[in-house]
Amino acid sequence: IFFSFLVMLVISWQLTVFVLLVSPVALIVMGRISKKLKKPSREGQNQLGELFSQIEETLTGLRVIMAFNAEEKIKKRFSKQNENIRRTFSKVGRRQVLAHPVSEFLSTVIVAIVIWFGGSLILKNESVISASTFIYYLLIFANIISPAKSLSQAWYTIEKGMASMERIDKILKTESTIKEPEKPVHIS
Repeated sequence: IFFSFLVMLVISWQLTVFVLLVSPVALIVMGRISKKLKKPSREGQNQLGELFSQIEETLTGLRVIMAFNAEEKIKKRFSKQNENIRRTFSKVGRRQVLAHPVSEFLSTVIVAIVIWFGGSLILKNESVISASTFIYYLLIFANIISPAKSLSQAWYTIEKGMASMERIDKILKTESTIKEPEKPVHIS
């Protein structure tokens, strides 16, 4: 990305400055979508962790649950947590599905604006940039879009992993409430 921007700057500094002024608008929109994805994703990962903890507790304490006839209470608690997870991940899924078309649309709009501005530079004064050089410039600019999207997608994936890591870290740092007695009594 950096090398491509350097080449674009060498080809036409006016066009590159214009690209740098127009691109942040699309980045702001994508940033807002990303922020709206981040909180529910983190929430969903936490809910999944709680659900898995509940499943583990239920399986390990199945005899106790059955002894106290608490199956219905456990089923209701599981159903409630499951429904919350379904709603959260539906919300995240909808936004994720919409994020790709929105980013494609914004990329297309930016390319169209750059073509319009570059075309106006060509038509006004041929010495600023020639038509063939402008096409080369567009190819380099179009090659930047895909790695930039991948970079933002990687950032989102890292955020998703961070939510999982926080949950695991919380479990690992939990101190045991069972204390060893100073003078244990030996039972044979």
